[in-house]
Amino acid sequence: MDKHFKLTEETKVNKAGVTLHRIVATRDSRHAKAGQLGGFIEKEENLGGEAWVDGYAEVWGEALVFCHAYVGGLARVYGLARVLDNARVYGKAHIRDYACVGEDARVYDNAHVREGAYVGGQAEVHEEADVYGIAKVKGEAEVTGHALVFGWANIGRQALVEHIGDYCVFQGFGQWKHDPLTAFREKNGEIGVLFEHYSETLEAFTALIGDMPHGRTFRAIVEVIKLNFNLNEPHLSGAPAGVPITYKPKQKERWMR
Repeated sequence: MDKHFKLTEETKVNKAGVTLHRIVATRDSRHAKAGQLGGFIEKEENLGGEAWVDGYAEVWGEALVFCHAYVGGLARVYGLARVLDNARVYGKAHIRDYACVGEDARVYDNAHVREGAYVGGQAEVHEEADVYGIAKVKGEAEVTGHALVFGWANIGRQALVEHIGDYCVFQGFGQWKHDPLTAFREKNGEIGVLFEHYSETLEAFTALIGDMPHGRTFRAIVEVIKLNFNLNEPHLSGAPAGVPITYKPKQKERWMR
């Protein structure tokens, strides 16, 4: 199929000193009608498939927006970053370095995804959140507020991470030196656990330990997780010890194309 856009003669030099070209749609596609002006890219190789760069968004360097992805608003995608599949990046979000946003993920507001981080599934990263290192955010997870998700963190399921205390990572133990175990708060107040092929609540994961090699190591990890999330302490509200603290997700008004 013929290319769905072309570079116009309208250019700008961005804050990185790179000359960018506004694009225009040459035919109807998922995100634009023929003749519709889009955002700014450095070169044609920055945009492929049926993807679209809209508004005042900028894409430059060796970055690629591909498949059916959408980048709009004042978003910036640069370095060797990738925005793929049906992912959407908008607001003032930055995707850079080797980071990748794919599947049906959303990154918006002032959020940053950088270094070698990955955001996928139906995950959302927004507000002032920062995901970096080789961290992964996937499933139906939500990373928001001023949360920092980094290192080997693997956030998924129905996680709700609003600050750094909402998750903990264990890495370099036993024979699993390169397989981190991540525990995190979930939207319903449970504690979720991701480890290798396991995707469980903490309660369910604890029940599985008896069938796992090095069960003693995992029992110790579970105890540290309980301490991290105050699961052995009574609630301030007077609930009995062992009852997880329930976080009620804030209802946010969201706009999407």
